[in-house]
Amino acid sequence: MHSDFCQERLVGKVGESGGGTYAVNIKNSVTLLAKATVESVVQEKFGSKAARIFRLLLRKKYLEQKQIEEFAMIPAKEAKDLTYTLFAEALLSLQEIPRTPDYAPSRTFYLFSVNIDQVCRMLLDRCYRTMCNLITRRENETKDNKRLLEKQHRVEAIVSSLVTSGADKSQVQEVEEMITPPEGVQLKRVKHMTTKLEQGELQLDETIFVLSTYLTMCEKAILSKPSTRKK
Repeated sequence: MHSDFCQERLVGKVGESGGGTYAVNIKNSVTLLAKATVESVVQEKFGSKAARIFRLLLRKKYLEQKQIEEFAMIPAKEAKDLTYTLFAEALLSLQEIPRTPDYAPSRTFYLFSVNIDQVCRMLLDRCYRTMCNLITRRENETKDNKRLLEKQHRVEAIVSSLVTSGADKSQVQEVEEMITPPEGVQLKRVKHMTTKLEQGELQLDETIFVLSTYLTMCEKAILSKPSTRKK
């Protein structure tokens, strides 16, 4: 486990006292987490083979289509389709390197790569828009059923008061029956929907946190670099 962390440069030795002092490299840890988050998004949306291609390009940096097919061990047509799907979704970048001045396709290298900063910005923007949609849907669901939810709260408050005061079960049941069977079905549906939307918000919030933290660290790293401009 220790060697794995060191190989990924997540932990580094910073001193020799007490048999060695180690520190977590936050920048590398956040970068690795951001890449894993993006890979997870790719796999969830496009499947394991697309994720394999994405991971391959993260590791190899630049590859031609033929190399992608060979290294990923995916049939040529399927690899090509997946690669161009990822490219169309702005998850891959394409660089043209001509061997001659005329830019003839037959004499041009087409290299695919992953610009992780660009991908993270794009996904973060999508996450914000999706979050806005989820919150709006949840609020509309609550608003559309406001009266029924308020009735449920009143009934629950009365039942709680009766139970606390030691009322008969028949009295409690009579109050509970103020919620009709159709209303009960509707309340279950509303609860299921709002719970599902809230879970989606929580999951999305984790993704937003990882991507925004990574991009913030990248921006700080750029700003902290000494300027090469002559005074």
